[in-house]
Amino acid sequence: MRVGPIAPTGAPLRAAPRQMGAAPTSLALLFSTLLVPPDAVPFDPSFDDFAPHPALDAETIAAWPYDPPAGEGTGGLNLARVEYPAGTPFTLPFAAGTDLESDEPESLLELSAPTTVCKLWESEFADEEDMWMSDDLSERLSMFHNARACHGDVLVGGLGLGLFAQMLASNPAVRSMTVVDLSPHVAALAWPAVERAWRAAGRDDGAAQLVTANIEEALRSSQERYDAVFLDTWATLSSANLPYVNHLRDLALARVRPRGRVLLWGYAFMLHLLAREMHAAASMTAAEAAEARASHPLPRMLDDLLGAQLDTADGAAPSMEESRRRAVAHGTALVSPEPYEVWV
Repeated sequence: MRVGPIAPTGAPLRAAPRQMGAAPTSLALLFSTLLVPPDAVPFDPSFDDFAPHPALDAETIAAWPYDPPAGEGTGGLNLARVEYPAGTPFTLPFAAGTDLESDEPESLLELSAPTTVCKLWESEFADEEDMWMSDDLSERLSMFHNARACHGDVLVGGLGLGLFAQMLASNPAVRSMTVVDLSPHVAALAWPAVERAWRAAGRDDGAAQLVTANIEEALRSSQERYDAVFLDTWATLSSANLPYVNHLRDLALARVRPRGRVLLWGYAFMLHLLAREMHAAASMTAAEAAEARASHPLPRMLDDLLGAQLDTADGAAPSMEESRRRAVAHGTALVSPEPYEVWV
């Protein structure tokens, strides 16, 4: 599943798409104010796309212009629209400065107006745990942070519900966008609204392009260079995603121009989850570590992620700062050309 629930705006979605919230120029102004300038470092693992910001309260996020999917979905897709009343609190992943030994940290944003959330499943079974995509509040915040870090010509891996692609249209630092998505059914659902958003922002025809392909294959085969590459093709936030995400990261780094940037959805939070797991593993006794190894259904994954901690477990964990440092070093170095065969 993804993370959190949302707030597009107060009005419920209807069959005919409509622009929601404030005028696009207000979002463009916010982008201009909070723009992340180009840097010589092409990938920053500490970039936190769920970070709170005083200018990004629930009311502001809910007012951003967004043209949500209007159809019902095809090819087995199941699109649901869920009404949330004003006052509904939404949880956001929040890792910065948190205690690795406490319950999973979350920050809360409360809706100031009734809001409808789009949620997409790949089947008719609409269970929250199996949800594939949503445009909830955490998604909006994350997509904004990633969009404000883009400039020039942008390559996007994963269309989703079109939220990120629409936000890019309002970023004055972005010149063009190429979206690569494998699913023609997702494209049929979300791309028309993206095209409308780019036209409404006064963009030239052809500035936004959609390619139906696998993003990994596209990164391998293309000789194009981009000023920013944003990837969001994994369904969950889990430390188990890191080896394959790092594989995609390395392919993307070969596609960026000087002072270009690679952005990966939820990366800093996945490193935080790894730090928590490494810290807990290091805190085990030798007997507990042996039991964890014997009972785990995916021993290769466990060994890749936590093997060093389990091998030396003696019941005495390092400091939380040291666990964070080790997680960044280990989590950014793990690379696998294939994801673990597990829904995480």
